[in-house]
Amino acid sequence: KYAMAEFEFGSKERGRVVFEDMLTNFPKRTDLWHIYVDQEVKYGNIRQARNIFERMVTMKISTRSMKAVFKKFIAFELKHGDKTTQDECKQKMRAYVENFA
Repeated sequence: KYAMAEFEFGSKERGRVVFEDMLTNFPKRTDLWHIYVDQEVKYGNIRQARNIFERMVTMKISTRSMKAVFKKFIAFELKHGDKTTQDECKQKMRAYVENFA
């Protein structure tokens, strides 16, 4: 909640630092990742949000959690991306499925 408050009322950069510290300590907490990316999108930091998604899809997490990540990533790219970024996202999803199978 402190990191979210920093985003909203304080410095976006301090909010990022708090989120990054939490993610360093708890890298598999996908709920924190989702909140972090939501804050970036909410405040129009599309490049930062895309970078967070890129980091999320390389994590070693359960397939259920990864499915939620890719679902959110695709929705993000459909809304904020172009054909190229959408295709890159779909390619990452295919690569994940191929590695899993």
